[in-house]
Formats: sequence, C-alpha cells, structure tokens
Amino acid sequence: MQGVLVDANLVTSELKRFLKAFKSAGADAEEQWTRNHENFNDRGVVALLADNGWTVAPDSSGNLDYIMQWMYLDFEYAESDTSARYFPYEAGNPYLVTDQRGYKFVLDDFQNQNVIGARIRFNSRVKSIDYDLNLCDGSECLGLCLGTSYKAKVTLEDGTEYYAQRVISTVSVGVLNNDLISFNPPLKYSHAQYSPYVMTQYIKVFYQFETPFWDNTEFVEITRDPADRGKCHHWQNMEVAIPGSSIIRCELMTEAFLELLDPVTQDLSADTLSALLDPLRLVYGSDTVGSPIDVFYPKLNKDVDFGFGAYGNWKIGKSFTDFAHFFGGIPVLTRHCDHNGCNNQGEWIVHLSGSASCYDHSEFVHGGFFSGQRSARFVLDDLGYNNIDASDTDCGEYWNELS
Repeated sequence: MQGVLVDANLVTSELKRFLKAFKSAGADAEEQWTRNHENFNDRGVVALLADNGWTVAPDSSGNLDYIMQWMYLDFEYAESDTSARYFPYEAGNPYLVTDQRGYKFVLDDFQNQNVIGARIRFNSRVKSIDYDLNLCDGSECLGLCLGTSYKAKVTLEDGTEYYAQRVISTVSVGVLNNDLISFNPPLKYSHAQYSPYVMTQYIKVFYQFETPFWDNTEFVEITRDPADRGKCHHWQNMEVAIPGSSIIRCELMTEAFLELLDPVTQDLSADTLSALLDPLRLVYGSDTVGSPIDVFYPKLNKDVDFGFGAYGNWKIGKSFTDFAHFFGGIPVLTRHCDHNGCNNQGEWIVHLSGSASCYDHSEFVHGGFFSGQRSARFVLDDLGYNNIDASDTDCGEYWNELS
C-alpha cells in the first residue's frame, strides 16, 4: 500500500468537531424555518456550517475536512451546497437494494395486483395538455353539457388524444423544468421563476475486477490533490453486500460529474473512467489495480424519461409560497386557484403531482406514492364525491400546521 494512513485520533477529533457544527447548523435551520415559513432566509447549508465554526480550507490542509463534509452533504444531497429547508433530512434506516429483479419489481408487482391491464398505457410520452376546454360526450344546450363535461385533453407524441374531467401529472421535476410537455394555456407560475426544484446528478460508477485488491472494509476514503475533490475519493466495497462480485464503486455528484462530461457525447469517456481510478492507483499501485473487466454507470443525465437527472433538490432561496404557487393545494398561502393547473373558470383541472410535490417526503419513493394519493383525493373532492378529506395525507404536515 502506498500513501500515508491518516492518524485515527485526528480523524476522530475532526469528525467530532464537524458533527458538532453539523448538528448546530441543523438546529439553526429548523429554528429559522419554524419562526418564518413564508420568508425563510435561506442562505444554504455551507453558510450555516460556517456560522457554527466549520469551513474547509481550499488547499491540501483541508482535504480531511473536505471528505467529512462531502460524506454528510454532497453524498446525501448530490450537491456541494443545498437549501437549509431540507437540512438535515430524516431518511430513517436506508437499505442497499441488491435484488437482481431491480427496485422496479416492487412497483410492477403493485401495479399487477391493483390495476387492470387495459386501463394503463406504458411507453407513451405526453406531448401536450390542454386544460381550458368544455367538451361534452352527450347533447349540448346553451353551452351546458348534459352528458360528461371534459375539461382537458392529453395528446401523446404519436398523436393519440385522451379527454378527461381532470388530469394528474406525476412527471419528474426534470420533465417540467425542460418544458417537455406543453401546457395550454401556459402555466401561470413558470418553473423558471417558481419551481423550487432543480435536477441533480447522483452517478454511481461501478468497476468490476477479476479479483478484489482493496481493503476488506465497506468504505475506502482517499484524500488527495484539492483539484480532484469530488472525483472518486470515496469508494464503496460491493463485496460486503454482494460477496463474490469483485465490484467497487464510487459516486460522482452534480458539479464533478458535469465537469467531467464530454461536451459532445454527454458521456464519461473511456479515458475519464480510467482516470477516475487514479485514487485507487495512488493507494494500491498501478500494477495492482490493473484494468477492470467491466465498467457501468447509469446515464440518467441523458434519459428524457427521468428528466435528465437523478432527483430534484430544493433550490437555495426558494420559499414555501413559491412551492404553493407552483404545485397548488395549499389554500392557507394562495387564494382560490391562485396556482398552476386552473382553467379560466376557476376550476383546478391539472394537478402537478409526483414525489417533488409531497412536501414532507420530497423526492423519496414513498413521497411519490403519497402525492398520488393526495392528488386523487383533491380530484374526488373537486368532482363532488362525499366524505373525501383531501388534507388527510402523509404529504401535508407542514401546511396543516400553518392552517
């Protein structure tokens, strides 16, 4: 092994110092948010850490501190700084999914047991949503529908049209932010000005070798030149979760990933993927590391169906009122239909739903489930179904507190 092992006592003392500042910064964020939801002075997490005595030196003397901050900030939020709104988040006990069927098996199984096949259409991209219509499937007299009144039309890329009384859109933040769906009329509160979310990149690069050569620990942390901060200094030994796999992986978050992308292909080139192994070569030697037999990373940045990224992060400086205007459903902050999705008659036709709209579980899988439940209740209540409590969902703790 090359390089120098960092003294364990130094690591322990610095980690204690960081965690003290981290805990205090989290308490500050919570106190400021509780005091003023609507006009939260959001300066970001890094500023809160600095307020509590933690900064990272830009030269090599800050390498150890950088890795600690990276593990608790970049590694969790996919950015080098993030909004204090969701800091620190409560994730519960995370699990590494290694089921060969893939995580999507859970969703597929739920769909198979709960949805009649003919009622769901896959692999069909939506081109546009018109939501200021008044069409009837029956007779019409003096402008009044005697049959069903259709207020929306959804048009697919292949030209297929669907008519509905209401529409629930669960597309990702990236789809909305890239205007991949045309809304007619245009959304009253644009994503550019009001959407609190920006798509991030959380890229896991998997390297498989003939045999493992790395330490038999779950994580290997490597400090090196400050110019390479964020570029594969954190490695996870997949042998712990998948014995016999001979796989080790590193993560690239938003800033480092975008910096390394080939500007033409928008891929990580073969040379870049090889260079990312340099930290391992530094520690274990070039002859020991050798060449991997396989390399894989998910190209979410190029995937239109995922919205060109991993998930949305709350932007620094965006308010709860911005959220209410963009997604709707929070009457304590917005007047009737003073949000997106309403037609000219003051009816809430298009519900912008999906995991980002679930304020209490934003951008988690269960947030997506709860947001769909919430939007369905809003629609049923709006259509006149009795005994529907639209506010009684797992997405509404904060706005229920406000009211």
